[in-house]
Amino acid sequence: MVAGNLADSGTVSKELWEAVWFLAEVWRKSPVVRDMSSQLPKTARRADESNENGGVATALQNLVAGFGGMLHPLMLGSRVPICLQQAERFGIANVDEVDMRSWLSAAERVEAAHRSSMAWFRSRLYGYPMLRVPQLARGTSLTTFEFTAHFVWPDLERSIGLQFLDSPQRVAEILRIDDGRGLESAARGVARALEDSSEYREFARSGAALTGSDREQLGTAKRTLRDRLVPEAVDHYEPTLALRRAEFREYETLHSVDDLSGEAAAYASAFMGVVRLLELVLADVFGELVCYGPPLMVSVSQVEFPGNGPYIEYLLNEDEGGPWISAGDLLWLPDSHVADAVRVERSTISVRDEADSGTHRQVAQVLSGTAAAWPS
Repeated sequence: MVAGNLADSGTVSKELWEAVWFLAEVWRKSPVVRDMSSQLPKTARRADESNENGGVATALQNLVAGFGGMLHPLMLGSRVPICLQQAERFGIANVDEVDMRSWLSAAERVEAAHRSSMAWFRSRLYGYPMLRVPQLARGTSLTTFEFTAHFVWPDLERSIGLQFLDSPQRVAEILRIDDGRGLESAARGVARALEDSSEYREFARSGAALTGSDREQLGTAKRTLRDRLVPEAVDHYEPTLALRRAEFREYETLHSVDDLSGEAAAYASAFMGVVRLLELVLADVFGELVCYGPPLMVSVSQVEFPGNGPYIEYLLNEDEGGPWISAGDLLWLPDSHVADAVRVERSTISVRDEADSGTHRQVAQVLSGTAAAWPS
């Protein structure tokens, strides 16, 4: 999920963090991943490279400035072409078409490999492919092919027998990774850790507890939600603006789930726990590890712990890259007395006057368990 959608990492096990780290290390050996990540703005800045006006990295930086959270590192193959079309209208897409096409070919492969992997990890769920949750009704934010912050669950994905496969399909071929067996072994390690997670186990428990009346309740909710989200209904609410259309899908889905009761409600709630786990660990964190490598070590001050959640707030010290450390980044904060890595969720820069470089305050999510699972 894009930065800013906070998910609780408190239940992620050391074993799952270890497995995700190992899988990311295997992916980083891919020449396709290297081709894509080498042109990402954060990679170029960290390498202190100068990018001539018109280069792919510069064009991508302009898109990030204009479209922000839409550009998840594992969605770039499909999102960048859409953003480029919009950017060209405002004259901020100055890039050589051949260079961009070559880079997009790599980005599309990385996205395809991730979607194939994510689909297989989902197929480890109890009851798959018969997932009765209303959140997978046609037209929700988890199934739409319009803009959504989620990694969608297409109907086709649940009809091709992924549950019978012992590893994701064609990922080594797509990423041009020579060590196919090593990749498959790493993916199976992630799957084992997922199956042992509290989220997968709670979904299995609630699924096994469903009665006939619970299943009927879920079926009715799914059909009703599908009818609320037909294209005409979404168009009536908002004909053009993508974010408002996405908000409508989210609102209707939440309303449908809130109307459930008993084990049906527990089942739908457990499913969203699975969604949050997969998107945090196998999309947000995994994407950062694959595209940018291990967390950065940075110096901070004025540390606070707001609220009761796994979050930390701090001031970046002036010599730590200023605005270049931004939402989505993974960091080690040795000055904070927090041993685990954190993921930046929000950044605020305050400037007093033109001569002031500003203060950079951030809120980050503590990824509990990573200190014991990842090398630092």
